[in-house]
Amino acid sequence: MPPYRTITSNEEPKKDGYFIFTVPLSDNPKTVERCFLQPDGTIIHQLEPEYHGDRIRGQGRVLAFRNYGLDITKRLESCGFHAEIRLVNSTRNVIEDQKVIIAKKI
Repeated sequence: MPPYRTITSNEEPKKDGYFIFTVPLSDNPKTVERCFLQPDGTIIHQLEPEYHGDRIRGQGRVLAFRNYGLDITKRLESCGFHAEIRLVNSTRNVIEDQKVIIAKKI
């Protein structure tokens, strides 16, 4: 995902609304910025490019701009949210220990 603010800018919830989502999330304390999008659209890589997948584009087709760490909650708080990470388990949906970010607009 390009600039971090895009995570909350387009469909930002109203006060007391929730933004619940998942991203690849490591147990590292800090997020690693892998590359940056310049105003002219070019990408400046700080690290070797890393690609993830999604249901639309398929595996290995989505450039990782960052590797989120546990500081994602602080990043969201700086954008006006109270945020926490919860582990979700669902036998019915075959989900085991999936980290889910729950952010409430304050």
